[in-house]
Amino acid sequence: MIVLFAAIIFTGLVALANLAVRAASSNAVSNIDVSLATLMRESRNAPADELMTVITMMGDTMVMTALALAILGWLVWHKAYRAAYAAGIAIVAAKLFEVAMKLGIQRARPSELAYAWAVVVVAIAYSRIYLGAHWLSDVAAGLIFGTVMMAAFGVAIEAIPPRRIKPLGLFAAALGIYLLAGAAHVATGLGRANDLYAVPERRILVPVAQWVASDWEKLPARRIDLAGRPEEVFVAQYAGEPEALAKELEAQGWKVQPVWTWRESLPYLNPNATLGELPPRPALHEGLKAKLTLTRALGSPGEAREVLRVYKTDLAAAEGDLYKPIYLVSLTREVRSHGFDLYAIPTLQPALPAEVAELRGALAGRQGLSVLAQHQRGGDTQDLITATP
Repeated sequence: MIVLFAAIIFTGLVALANLAVRAASSNAVSNIDVSLATLMRESRNAPADELMTVITMMGDTMVMTALALAILGWLVWHKAYRAAYAAGIAIVAAKLFEVAMKLGIQRARPSELAYAWAVVVVAIAYSRIYLGAHWLSDVAAGLIFGTVMMAAFGVAIEAIPPRRIKPLGLFAAALGIYLLAGAAHVATGLGRANDLYAVPERRILVPVAQWVASDWEKLPARRIDLAGRPEEVFVAQYAGEPEALAKELEAQGWKVQPVWTWRESLPYLNPNATLGELPPRPALHEGLKAKLTLTRALGSPGEAREVLRVYKTDLAAAEGDLYKPIYLVSLTREVRSHGFDLYAIPTLQPALPAEVAELRGALAGRQGLSVLAQHQRGGDTQDLITATP
């Protein structure tokens, strides 16, 4: 039976490899791949990116290796040697299929056991397409091969009594190892994975004079939330690196906050937390998190604070061979929420005119910054600021 299983796997491997190579060379399949990849890229946003990155990490080699060893170890421990052989062949064949596809197709990536596992498989497959890690045809070929493997594996172990394998115990052990390995992998590698799967930055270079004269109007006047609603006004457009702006603002008493992740929401579960202990509320602009967030206390400590956020745009101001990325700057205020004593989330409020004026004066008076122009937009003033060498 094991020989038959190996023959089925080998035949399926050759057939699917041939099919995948032909499909990859098909213009129709390539067009579908590119179209879907473009659709996914245009629909990406920060919360979904973080979720999909975690999901796709649960299918990484380290996690899958731990799962494979757990399954093989369980089967050998319970002396289900035939099932262990079949599982080993299936695991090796899957790896060979992956290598064969990479060597046989050599196509660049889009971005330069039981039914209870079906949701995980589909979620990981979707996350790979969403993050641009694989093309649709790559994922489809993998799912087809996995289906063939599962069918052949079923044939190989059909005659094995379930009491020898102890399927419920195997499932529980495999699930436990999978979750532990996945949690450890995510905890140690999420930062690197976020960088790896980040949307490639696009830069539209415009001369500084053109940005000051006209192109500043191409950028939104207000922050656009995830639902498409306009929120607070952008008080400035800034050309330069966020670190340079942060340095100037820190000299004025502002404090840089960590980039938002799901861990930042944990203090919100403490109803007794003070405003200083709570991170600023997450705020997105067109689906993107702020590249830089700073806070400064207002009045008595813990009563209210200003929150300044800096959002990336696709524009960059060019001067000869050098360019400075352009960011949008917003200013809001937050106060401590006194709700149901079950959680603590700061309440977001518009910045007062006096606070906006104070910020504008502070930015204009810094030695490392230069105000190139001031424009009126819908009754509000927007500064165009650049970092000076």
